[in-house]
Amino acid sequence: MAAAPMMAQAIGRRRGQLRDVRRSMRQAFWASGLVALFGVALLSRSAWALSFLGQDPAIVAVAADYVDALAWGLLPALWFMVLRQFAGALQRPRAALVAQLVALAINVLGNWALIFGNLGMPALGVVGSGIATTIANWVSFLGLLGFVLVGRRMRRYSLLGRFWRADWPRLLELFRLGLPVAGVLLLEVALFSAAVYAIGAISTEQLAAHQIAIQCAAVTFMVPFGLAQAATVRVGLAAGAGDREGGERPHNYELLCRTLTAFMVHPNVAAAYVCDFGANSEAVQADDLKAFAADHAVPLHLVPHAFARLSGDLEADLAAGVAQAREALASGAGW
Repeated sequence: MAAAPMMAQAIGRRRGQLRDVRRSMRQAFWASGLVALFGVALLSRSAWALSFLGQDPAIVAVAADYVDALAWGLLPALWFMVLRQFAGALQRPRAALVAQLVALAINVLGNWALIFGNLGMPALGVVGSGIATTIANWVSFLGLLGFVLVGRRMRRYSLLGRFWRADWPRLLELFRLGLPVAGVLLLEVALFSAAVYAIGAISTEQLAAHQIAIQCAAVTFMVPFGLAQAATVRVGLAAGAGDREGGERPHNYELLCRTLTAFMVHPNVAAAYVCDFGANSEAVQADDLKAFAADHAVPLHLVPHAFARLSGDLEADLAAGVAQAREALASGAGW
């Protein structure tokens, strides 16, 4: 997860970006390999873990075989994530999308063939699903790798150049940035997994119904997750370019200013009181709206309005606001 902002900063900085991006990619591959080794070791103990959590022995046997087949696809899945972050940092996510769609089609076809024994394949049941997913993971990884190695804008980075060469400070930086993010994701997964194990202890039917429902929720989760990934890249590009304002302001800053100033002059608004808590306290501050209105000829003079900065003392801020309103009313002028 840390590879995307590190590569985006290098690209935004421009100077030495080819070398820095290549090194970040190389160490991200190394880190993913280490994580995959650890993950496979954990997956090899899946039967013991499921039994310890009180799952039905019949489910444990089937699930353990499925996980054993799926474990072979963990490494390409992680490497695909690294390549996807590289494509995102270059603002070319379409390549990863195409690779994922092709892999999805192969996964669906493979599940249909290997689970039920279609197309002359053996009927392997749940194990067939694990094999199909593993094949799909390898296809998505190799497909995207081939694209980044020959694509016009990507091949100049020579991502596999000196792949064996270590960059220990960069590898440590990847773990320093990535472990907290991975920890948050792990807690989210643990939360849902705990529910799965609890329901699995009830009955197989209840577990199957829960799995169908949770997949629907997972689909909706992908939308904000994708937007967050895009925002990470955009902030990294701005930070690398030294654009402090672009790195701190929200991506839809102008839209927010336009919407808020339009609301202030809406016919149904009798008066507007705009306030904030000081520098960098809000995504859009009172001074931002004031400057935006002046630059875009927003007719704020048609609506009584005031801009203020709050101190954090509720009573004092209320008293100051009341005094400001009374002063404006007494003078007969708009706020």
